[in-house]
Amino acid sequence: MKLEVNNAYFKYVEANPILEDINFVLEDGQFLCVLGQNGIGKTTFLKCLTGILKWESGHVKFNGKKIDGISDLKEVAYVPQAHAVTFPYTALDMVCMGRTKHMSFFAMPSKIDRKIARDCLEQLGIAHLENRKCSQMSGGQLQMVYIARALASNPELLILDEPEAHLDFKNQALIIKRLKLLVKERKISCIMNTHNPENALRISDYILLFGFGGEYIFGKTNETLTEKNINRFFDVDTKIVDLKKMGIDTKTFVMMPDDK
Repeated sequence: MKLEVNNAYFKYVEANPILEDINFVLEDGQFLCVLGQNGIGKTTFLKCLTGILKWESGHVKFNGKKIDGISDLKEVAYVPQAHAVTFPYTALDMVCMGRTKHMSFFAMPSKIDRKIARDCLEQLGIAHLENRKCSQMSGGQLQMVYIARALASNPELLILDEPEAHLDFKNQALIIKRLKLLVKERKISCIMNTHNPENALRISDYILLFGFGGEYIFGKTNETLTEKNINRFFDVDTKIVDLKKMGIDTKTFVMMPDDK
């Protein structure tokens, strides 16, 4: 898998540019986190990338082929921000919907489709929810089902819009852990919008950091997600603390007190 974004530009009518001259390459097995303040254009970026919105100029290539949007490709799965379910679908029903790209228009899920759906539930650790109605699930459980639905299409690239948003600390940690394992085990690539720099620090290989006025930075996580850039793009003074001395192979952000 190779995704290329070249000179991409977008603005809403009679507005200043939101996304300007975006350039980056994401290759097989790489994890990209997209960060920035509220209203900065992260979701707009994903909508342009998937073809829900159209770039004003520039283009996207997937595996060397120029395309308008990637949401219709069998190789790509998109998980939008979580929303409540009113219809009484079970978890298995919902995940089977992820097989539609591999089925004819009027076809029903086959035994193979249902097995793939069950395997996805198992891989995410929610096989016990197979027969539970989605309308009766917690936010964390439902988000896992949405991710399982996306995985059921056997994607090369998984795109997620704030999958950990509105979840408690435990469920955020669980989703981040599962995503990290999925990328490693399935050898797929992933793009994830997030508000949480700590989650990005723990899971991503690359960072796309958006600022106002079309400003952005793309680069390796350890080179891009720095104290200086957090201050610059979020206007927050932080320190990065390495936890290796405590026997934990990770880093975390600590917000510094405002002594003004």
